[in-house]
Amino acid sequence: MTEKYKHPSTLAFTRSLEPGIFAFFAERSENPTDKLPVLVTLEALRGTISNFLDDATLNTHLSKSADEKSEKNPRNANLQSVEKATLPIGYDTLIVEGHISFLANTAQSCMSNDPAFMATYTPYHQHFTEQGGWQLLAERYVMNMVNGRWLWRNRSQVAQADNGKLSINLSYQAGNTKQTVSITVDALGIPARECLKIDSIGDAGIRAKLEELRDHIAAALSAQGADAWKQGLRVNLSAKAVIGGGATVYPSQEFATNKDKDSEGREISKILAKRRINTDQYQAILHEQKIGNAIRTIDTWYDADLGDNRAIAAEPYGVVTTESIVYRDNKKARHFYNIIDKLDKELIRLQKNPQLTGDDYFFMSIIVRGGVLGGEGKKAKTQNVVEGDE
Repeated sequence: MTEKYKHPSTLAFTRSLEPGIFAFFAERSENPTDKLPVLVTLEALRGTISNFLDDATLNTHLSKSADEKSEKNPRNANLQSVEKATLPIGYDTLIVEGHISFLANTAQSCMSNDPAFMATYTPYHQHFTEQGGWQLLAERYVMNMVNGRWLWRNRSQVAQADNGKLSINLSYQAGNTKQTVSITVDALGIPARECLKIDSIGDAGIRAKLEELRDHIAAALSAQGADAWKQGLRVNLSAKAVIGGGATVYPSQEFATNKDKDSEGREISKILAKRRINTDQYQAILHEQKIGNAIRTIDTWYDADLGDNRAIAAEPYGVVTTESIVYRDNKKARHFYNIIDKLDKELIRLQKNPQLTGDDYFFMSIIVRGGVLGGEGKKAKTQNVVEGDE
């Protein structure tokens, strides 16, 4: 049977890995019932001017007397207003908590203008499911929850604390039983090179619980049909560590604009993510996008020549913005659009040999990520989508 296949010019998938915001709290280790929100506060600082100036510009400024209006003269003070978040004095324990939902949105696009795409994608999705592909993706999502990657800079803060222990707790309701399953792991006890593998967990009992959670997540992501939404799974996630009263913590950071002013009219140069909890108090938070990026840091398939690759976030082009690097440029490795443009051939490959490849795992991890994935201006091509065809 001959099918016309093309990458639709209009295509979108709903996000299947859906974090909420994560909130910061402080607690007394000797009295765990005493729990407070970590507040974001505004401080006015007198710093120094330290940005780069070429020698000519520097000498020009230094030859002048201090000019309070100049923002380039190193003689002047750098007056700035910044937001910060710290544990209250006497509250030595940091807690960060929120939830992540895994939803059954992978089997069907939420928007597509070409039925032939689904005629190819549906059997491709089925092959991936039958070959256990969701188990590997789900295992990596689970491990990124328990290894504390989603704490970002806060994780290194914990590693330097006196007891060096970071407790991660996951809880969820298993299936239709409504029975709550709770799992607690010491994140810093997981070997860094094995942090995406459940086998790296030494305790057999905890390992078995994590494997069960992995299977629940895989079932949620792969579910199909009218009632697939019932397979969705919500995992409550919290981190707890003793880092000392008054210690600085690191919420998400907003982009500052010249419209953000303090009460004195000065621009606020550092703005932290927060939520209002009463009239004049704001609690520190991590944005859901930052949480999602950490949990999706599972792509180790972007360059076979590198061997045991460092994981990067699953993004269509393998972009790591902090490095200004695109790891999937169709030279080192195929990006998402290279694969989807030839999805008909990928289906033929799986029909001939069901062995999943790194490209298959990467492709489906982008479907889980979701978003607008269309390909404007793509012309239809005719392929014979039957088993055994080249």
